[in-house]
Amino acid sequence: MTFPTRFGLLISLWLGWLSGVGQPVLHLTAPHDGYTPRPLPAVWLDTAATATFTQALLADRAGLFRPYGPGTPNFGSSPVALWLRLRIRANNPDAWLLESTNHLIEDISFFGTSSRTDSVRRQRQGLFYPPKQKDLRNNLRYFRAFASTDRPGDTATIYLRVKNNMPLVIPLRLVTAQQVATESHPKDLLAGLLLGVMFAMAGYNFCLLLVIRDRVYLFYVLYVLTGVVSTDFQGYLNEFIFDRYLPAFPLYVSYALCVMLASALLFAQRFLNTPRHAPRLDKGIRVLLVACLVPVLFRWFDLRLAMTVSMQVLISATAIYLFGLGVYLFSRGLKEARFYMLAWTVLLLATLLFLGRVNGWLPVNLLTTSTVTIGVALETVLLSFALADRINVYRRETAQAQERLVSSVRETEQTKNRVLQLELSALRSQMNPHFLFNSLNSIQQFILAKDPLAAAGYLTKFARLMRFNLEQSREPTVSLQREIEMLRVYLELESLRFGQPFTYAFVLDSAINAYDIAIPCLMIQPFVENAIWHGLMHKPEGHGHIQVSFNLLSDSSLRCLIDDNGVGRQAAATYQSAHRTRHRSAGMGITTERLALLTNDPTGNSHVQVTDLTDDTGQAIGTRVVVDLPVLTP
Repeated sequence: MTFPTRFGLLISLWLGWLSGVGQPVLHLTAPHDGYTPRPLPAVWLDTAATATFTQALLADRAGLFRPYGPGTPNFGSSPVALWLRLRIRANNPDAWLLESTNHLIEDISFFGTSSRTDSVRRQRQGLFYPPKQKDLRNNLRYFRAFASTDRPGDTATIYLRVKNNMPLVIPLRLVTAQQVATESHPKDLLAGLLLGVMFAMAGYNFCLLLVIRDRVYLFYVLYVLTGVVSTDFQGYLNEFIFDRYLPAFPLYVSYALCVMLASALLFAQRFLNTPRHAPRLDKGIRVLLVACLVPVLFRWFDLRLAMTVSMQVLISATAIYLFGLGVYLFSRGLKEARFYMLAWTVLLLATLLFLGRVNGWLPVNLLTTSTVTIGVALETVLLSFALADRINVYRRETAQAQERLVSSVRETEQTKNRVLQLELSALRSQMNPHFLFNSLNSIQQFILAKDPLAAAGYLTKFARLMRFNLEQSREPTVSLQREIEMLRVYLELESLRFGQPFTYAFVLDSAINAYDIAIPCLMIQPFVENAIWHGLMHKPEGHGHIQVSFNLLSDSSLRCLIDDNGVGRQAAATYQSAHRTRHRSAGMGITTERLALLTNDPTGNSHVQVTDLTDDTGQAIGTRVVVDLPVLTP
């Protein structure tokens, strides 16, 4: 130090001592919990943030230092440099330390002067200083309050220069070295316990991530790890890890905060399934995710004040929004939200206790100084409980799904068995005893009448029809062309053995290729049989006619219309009741039930419609049956 500089400093110290004469001096004895220097600190704001210690002494000489007043110094977010000054006296000066418990201060410099000597003691701490530039490598900020040359009763004046882009809260305390050693044991034990709990929760859920492969566990692990890094657990990580291996990390802690908030948002979105349970509130999560990029951009362009303010707003908005989201979904009956809501409730209460402590509303003790770390650890445990409860919910849902699957398989098997039984019943209904007896009787009549050609032709058609029925009984589907051929043979046989021959016709839509369309087998014949026995049989004048038409409704549906010019349903019912006929068409009921099973229609009535055809005078001229058949894969 050159002589002019040393001389100027001596003059400044003398002027500072003169300006401090008559001001309150805090007398230190042997306390149990330390002294909180209030309302003694005097404050000067260096708006340019460029003043040196000499200039600060001149500002003190000019009366620019003003009493701060009661309460912990709290100056919010500001780019200015803050100077604090206090005067102390002690009977044992070697034992006293000045403590600042805010380990997140970026730049804090200590200047100590004594009434006995003109030397200035300098110490500097802060997040932005590499380890080699720090005078003390400790998780808190400790400064020796007195010079080594000070004697009992000497007065020391302390100046602190603090610059911080984050919210500036400066809890100050004067404590003895013995008291620091005594208090460090429970603090270290609590911090280690909480840190171990958080790492244990992160490790356990990381193992679950490897097994379950659900991204919600990835977001949880990221949230826990970035939360540990961001809160720094009273500076222990900064002291033992970052200072040694990543000295520049404090410059980028804002990135860790943004990742922590983004992980919390993604965890909530995935865990609570907000796109399904709260689609409107899910949009708010997406907005906050995009907002997480704002502090990163400000930090990238070195706009620290804007970064700090945006980070404060983002943290507050995210915490309130996620807490409200959990309360809303829990009130809507979402059971998974109970532990989630409880976790955020604990964290918000811990934050309120922290604010009460730093603003002087609560006493400074082990509990109040550790509220944030305790809150974060408890939130981590409760969120892990929420994930465990989610596993139980998954197990219950899986068990229920398996039960539903087993029930569905059973129902499917029962349906298949029922379809098989109905198909066999349909086959038996097509080869009913009356038809077989009458067919064989007709062949016998041809033989007795010595008409071997007619008997041979009838027998050939009868054998062909039997072959059709046997072939269809082995296949679930049949081509439309094959079904028409079978119906044609059946109608020929019925016409030959019928007392009054009738005519028939098949009409196909031009868009239908009968060879390429497959339909369920044994579906149309029962309706044709019903038209013959209940429509044409009772027609007195003869000249009966049946027309079977096919129209393609869509690629998956085919409509069949069966028209006859018989007596109609009312007359047929009257005739059947009067003559007590024994013929019952069971095939129509069986076919309707088969359609219900094939189309998942409980009744099948929507696929079978029977209407009476009438003339202009309202007289019955026949019956129309409309059957909608599913088009199947051949």
